[in-house]
This record gives sequence, C-alpha cells and structure tokens, in this order.
Amino acid sequence: MSSEDKSALERRLTLTSSHGKFAAPGRLPALALLALLVIVRAIDPGVVQSLRLRGFDFVEQFAPRKYQPLPVEIVAIDDKSLAQYGQWPWSRARVAQLVDKIAAGKPSVLGVDIIFAEPDRLSPGRLVDSDPEIPAEVASELARLPSHESALGDAFRNVPTVLAVGVSDEAPHAAPAPMRFTTILESGANPRPFLFTHPKLIRSLPEIASAERGQGSIDSETDRDGITRRVPLFIVVEGRLIPNLALEMLRVASGAGAIGIVTGKEGVEGATLGGNFLPTDRRGRIYPYFTPSYDARYISAADLLDGSYDPARLKGAAVLLGSSALGLTDQDQTPRGLMPGIEVWAQTLESMLTGNLLRRPAYLDLIEIAIVLIAGLVIIFVLPYSNPRMAATEFLGIVAILLVLALASFRFSKLLLDGIYPALSSALVFGVMLSENWRAAERQRKRITQAFGHYLSPIIVERLASDWNSLKLGGEAREISVMFADLSGFTAASTHMTPEELTGKVNRYFQYIVQPIDTTLGYVERFVGDAVMGMWGAPLSNEDHAVNAVRAALAIIDGVGRAREEDERRGEPGFMIKVGINSGSAVVGNIGTENRLSYTAMGEQVNLAARLESVPPMYACLIVVGEHTAGLARNVFLMRELDRLLVKGADKAISVYQPIVELDSATDAQRKLVSQFAHALEHYRAGRFADACLIWDELVAEYEPAPSPSSVMSARSRELISNRPEEPWTAVNVLVTK
Repeated sequence: MSSEDKSALERRLTLTSSHGKFAAPGRLPALALLALLVIVRAIDPGVVQSLRLRGFDFVEQFAPRKYQPLPVEIVAIDDKSLAQYGQWPWSRARVAQLVDKIAAGKPSVLGVDIIFAEPDRLSPGRLVDSDPEIPAEVASELARLPSHESALGDAFRNVPTVLAVGVSDEAPHAAPAPMRFTTILESGANPRPFLFTHPKLIRSLPEIASAERGQGSIDSETDRDGITRRVPLFIVVEGRLIPNLALEMLRVASGAGAIGIVTGKEGVEGATLGGNFLPTDRRGRIYPYFTPSYDARYISAADLLDGSYDPARLKGAAVLLGSSALGLTDQDQTPRGLMPGIEVWAQTLESMLTGNLLRRPAYLDLIEIAIVLIAGLVIIFVLPYSNPRMAATEFLGIVAILLVLALASFRFSKLLLDGIYPALSSALVFGVMLSENWRAAERQRKRITQAFGHYLSPIIVERLASDWNSLKLGGEAREISVMFADLSGFTAASTHMTPEELTGKVNRYFQYIVQPIDTTLGYVERFVGDAVMGMWGAPLSNEDHAVNAVRAALAIIDGVGRAREEDERRGEPGFMIKVGINSGSAVVGNIGTENRLSYTAMGEQVNLAARLESVPPMYACLIVVGEHTAGLARNVFLMRELDRLLVKGADKAISVYQPIVELDSATDAQRKLVSQFAHALEHYRAGRFADACLIWDELVAEYEPAPSPSSVMSARSRELISNRPEEPWTAVNVLVTK
C-alpha cells in the first residue's frame, strides 16, 4: 500500500472515528428544517398552542402557589345545603334570606356567580297567574304580597353587590333592558379587535339587577383540551367593554369609579385599577396562579342560614356566592385539578389581590421564535466542531438551558416562557444533523481499504480462467458475506492425543468445513488455529453470497456432526462446531509487499462476523447469522430471530438469526416453532416476561428439549421475572467479551 493510500485511509478513519469531529454534511437539510420550524411557530397552529399550554401546566406544578388564608370567602350552595333546604333552584325568598345573613357580616363586596334571568315560579304573583282555581280572597291576599324578585333586590341593596352577567352567541331578539355600564378608560390603541366579542348579554331580572353596584362577566375561556387556564379580563358586547366578575368586585370594593385598559400595537397589555396594573396577554386574558382546591375557602350556605356560622367573620371580606354541588355541574378543570367554577373566580380574585397573576405579554412570541432560531443555528454551525460524544453532551446542555430558562422565568418573574417547543425544535434539528452524519460515516466506511493475501479454491480458479475480468485486484468496497467457523472441544481432545494425531483429526474436520465453502463459490481466507474464515462475493462477485454462505454453513454443521458421531462410536472425543455469518460492505483487496501479497477483507461487517462466531453457545445452537444476512437469505431459508445483541466494540444493536432449513424442506413443525418463538420474543421485548416464558416452555416440551434456544430464553425470562430490569427496557443483550 503506497504512502498516499495510507494517508487517504487515515483521513477516512478520522472522519468516522469517535474521536474525530462531528461532521456536518446535514447542514443544508437541517437549515431547511429550522426554517420550517420557525415558520410553524410564527403561524402558531393549535397543536403548537396546546403543546405550549401543557408546558405551562408543568412549570406551574413545578413551582406551585401555596394556599394562604386571604379575605376572600366562598358562600357555597353545596350538597349539604341542597340536602337541608331542597333542590336547586331555591325560591328567591330563600336566596334573599341568605343574602341578608351575608350582609349582616358587612363584607366589602358580594360577587354573585348566579344569573336570575327567569321569574321565580314560587313568587306570590306567579302562583296566582299559574293557578286559576285559587280562591279569590286568597288570590287577593297573595297579590298584595311583594314579589320574591323585589325581596331579593332589597336584600342586595344592603350589601355592595356585583351581579354576574352571562353571554350568548345568539343575536338578541329584542333590545336588552337598560343597565348601568362600568366606565372603562381606554389608553392606547382600540382594544376591541383583540378581545372576545359576543352579540348578547344574559342578565338578571330588572327588579334584581336594579340593586347592583356593578356587573361582571363570568365568561371563562376553556382551552381546546378542556382546561381553564386563562380568564378574559374584558369582553365586548355591542361595542361596550364589560369587565369580568373578579375585576368588577375589586372596583366596587375599592370604591374606584372606573377601570383602565392599556392596549399596544401587538394587543392588550393589561388593566389599571386604583394605581395597580394587572398584566394580560394580547387578547386581554389573565393567567390566575392556581392552587389545588381547598375546603378552607368554603362556607356552606346551610351553615349561614341555620346560624351555625357567625356572619361577623365576613367583615371586610370579598364574598362570592355560587354553587359547588356536584349535581349542579358547575365544575372546571384547571392546571391544579377539578374545582367548582365559583372557586375559579375566587382564585382569580386572590391572584389579583396578591399580585400573583402569571404573565404572558405579547412580546414573548417574538422572543420564543428568536430562541428557536438561535438554538438551531448553534446546533448547525457550532456543534459540528466537536466530536460525537461532546456534540451529544452539548446538545443536551442546550435543551437543559432552554427548559431551565423557562422554569426560572416562571419561578422568579412569573413569566410564562415556552421551553417545550424550542427544546423539541432543537431535538429535531440535531436529529437531522445526526442522521446525515451517520449516513456520511457509513459511506466513508465503505471506502476503507486494507491489504491481504489470497488462496483460491479450484472451482474459483476454473471460473477465473474462463472469466478473468470477474476478479478485480486492488482495494475496493464490496458487498460480501463472511463466515467464521470454529471447532470446539480442541483442548479436551489435545490431552488424550499426540500432536500428530491431533493435527490429523483437525485436518479431517477441516475437510468438512472447506469443501462446502469451495462448492458454494466461497473463498477460504485463512486458518487460525482450529478456526476457519471464509467469504463469499470476493474475490469473485456473487449476488447470492448470503444464500451460498448459509447453505455452506448448514452443510458444515451436517458434516462436522457426522464426523463427531463417527469418533464417538469409536470411543474417541469429537469436535463440535460453532458458526457466525455476517453480510455487508467490506474493503477487499491486496495487502503486503511487492514480493508477498495476501487477499483479504476488512471492515466493520467482517469484525461483526468474528463476534457472531462466539454467539451460538449462548443460545444452545450451532449457527448464528446477522440481520443483513438473514434479510438476503430469508426467501430461501426458514429463519428464526433469536435476539437483539450489542456486541463488544459496536454502537448499534443488531438482530441475530438462526437458519433452520431450506424453505422447500421445512416441515409444519419447524414453521410453527419459528412462528411461536417470534410470538414469545414479542412478549419478551414488551417486558411481558411471564407470557414469553410460558410459550418458550411449551416449545421446549413439544419441539426442542433443553439445551435449546427456547430453553435458554425461558431461563433468561425467569431471571428477569425475579429481577425486574431497570427502565427503559431495551431488550438488548450486551456482550461484554469478544
């Protein structure tokens, strides 16, 4: 081999070595993918939004808000109240009694999460109208009584009350009743294009609504996955801005006359109330900082009505009145679990009072797009200068930085910064770089040349004589199949035989190895002690190299088996055989000096064939072939997949197979054995070791007694049942020796 050839070989080895650089042939496809990922993030489709929201849920659970008692109380119409005072809806007179109890405690504000949109069917006037058979004198007395709506309105006048208003997407059939709208002071751009708009308000009856100090929307937005994470601070109805229930309660409690809304070019930025700023996202939504649901927030309406709870404890508190009974179906799923809708408003109010609103300003979208772009460019243009192991470490570091940045932003600034999409984008870009790098390395390995010497079988010499062009001397990459066949029992035999006797016995067994190789157009590359290396596909090209190699191996096993039986009949020790075959690209050609040449094959696939030669005893069989060999020969031979192996020195696991017999000669029993073994292997790889063990035990009993592949795998499954492997289970058998 010339010095130039050696230099070229060293350069190729450097490119594919684990100590070489992480090559960058994938920059162009990686850049294209990065551009696509940036565009997708800019468009922000629903699936990206859902992914981002799930990430926010994670950081909220990572750094949760702890519950602390605050002057926010919930008077709940709960299951206890319904059991004691009857099913909902209660008469307005009963509700008025409850409101009077609350008013006696002198709270700062009462927010009512109930809309009284229909007349009370138990009101005196309604009873007269609905039952014409009521005696006239009774009807006259009933008519003089005040309506339940008036009684409830009078009760609300005794406490600063904010009544809920709902929304409907149906256009109103008639003009709504007059109502007082809260003054909203607009600062900056028009906020209406960014806010949620509805055509119609649903509000309480005029006799009740006339007593309110304010009205607040209870429209809480549910995300596409059914989780309530955000609450609109304002909605738009017929061009008017309506604050939500919690914000209006704050206004009434503080005595403020108006609420401010601040809007920038990118959307709504927040609201102002009494000198305080409440940040929102661009659509005017706030992110409450939820805690899990706590019973300490609740006061049962029944306890107030029957005097079990002292109303004086409500003094100065912000009180919300609503339902929590499961049967009333007012339940919302939040990032911290299921809770009644009234508690969503209570926790929203708590977040406002304590300044614990999570922030999602509009500019974060641009920052996140920039993060995706910068992280991708670092992976594409910086990581290739590191070796593969360092590049992988640096990539994991980038992902960790992105996730820690998101967590830190939440923990210290309550900023909802997305770390999931940038991390996922970085992984995809790195995956493309890694994939293209691996492909380039594979192409380089096919060009590696080594030198060697040759001895050809008579059949090959005949073919060369008739077609000399079929032999190409010199280094070249070629697809070949390589066999390593090793005689076992050599040491035991050597203790009972003279050197001459031992040599004669080995040579006799070698005949049963060499002859099948020669007759299948194979090439005996070398003898190493009691082992033989053969190859097919070089020096002569042979499209059926894998089929010929497997056919030769089965003939070798048969011949060596007959020779062993003959020795044992004579009372002499015989040899066993173990065979490993692998197919793939290798470098074939001449090596040596000008005066002495040798023809051989070198490369990763050759080394793998050498490793496979030691595998058969592990599975109590005589032959094992690599997955590429099995793929090339499976149309001719019945193949049984045995396992997945990671051989010493390799970085990728492979499947190994046992050729059973040629398909034309396969019996039903042999086909069933292979099929059932594959079924057991599926259970084994899925971690269902007991199911796998049961099938392999049946195969041992019916088809192949121990020792056999079935008995080996059965024993391994039993061990894994007793000693469960660590997760994740890879189902790869790692060989620690050559």
